[in-house]
Amino acid sequence: MARTMPSREQICQHLRELSKTKGMAVTSREYAAHPERLCSLNTVERVFGKRWNGVLAECGITVRDYDDPDQIVGYILAFYAREQRWPQARDFKTPCSYWVVHKVFGSSDNAVAAAVQLAQEKLQALEANGILLVDFLAQMLITVTPKPLPSTLPVKTGDVPSYGRPTSYELFPFAPQWESNVVALFFTLLGDRKLKHKFFTESVRPGRFPDCKAKEYVRSLQGYIDVWIEFEFRSYDFFKHGHVHSAHRCDYIVCWQNNWPNDVPGPTPQILALEDVLAEITRR
Repeated sequence: MARTMPSREQICQHLRELSKTKGMAVTSREYAAHPERLCSLNTVERVFGKRWNGVLAECGITVRDYDDPDQIVGYILAFYAREQRWPQARDFKTPCSYWVVHKVFGSSDNAVAAAVQLAQEKLQALEANGILLVDFLAQMLITVTPKPLPSTLPVKTGDVPSYGRPTSYELFPFAPQWESNVVALFFTLLGDRKLKHKFFTESVRPGRFPDCKAKEYVRSLQGYIDVWIEFEFRSYDFFKHGHVHSAHRCDYIVCWQNNWPNDVPGPTPQILALEDVLAEITRR
């Protein structure tokens, strides 16, 4: 039996659903490779009598135009949501290629900084409306009816515990097990205003050294200074990873446990051990 040709309305509805699932307009290449497409790419363009971007426009779908800075920022935020890291130059692919990003922002680092700034502006807008970050997270993530915490016996995947010991800090109830947990705890404490150090994050760049650029408020200066932060699970990992020999400046090691030995030669960045911070918070 011959396959029935889909109507223009069916194709439009299908393309809208695919684009809604992706959070942005589906490209012709993505559609052609999609296992549940209604028909071939050539058939779609023949039905509408237009090339792909014309088809999308007729379906009411905003075409990806990566000469628009907002769409590049959207690409970066979508990449971060998918990969849990910020994109580097090699991660920008057609149609949002590195050359397009370079033309609009001057560099991939500038583009990532713009995405981070947008996220920070959204948080500042929440605070300007009287909604603190911690309150916002509580509204979004915590239900009205309390739910019991999991058993304190570690649930294991292979031989690795999936969470650490209880911390008595309600926004981060279990101790970090990896460096990525340290990053999450640091920003939770920053949003909850539990850190004595007043930081304003400028950019986060996992996989590069140092991991984070921020501004720190210095009371004696009555203003902010630029600081660089490296995240580690334990402070001595900074030495083991060879960062003490790096020419790049680093002002803080933010870690879970401070196990820095006394006999390490050379200058040492300030160490902010979050285990000690939580111990102080829970004593209050």
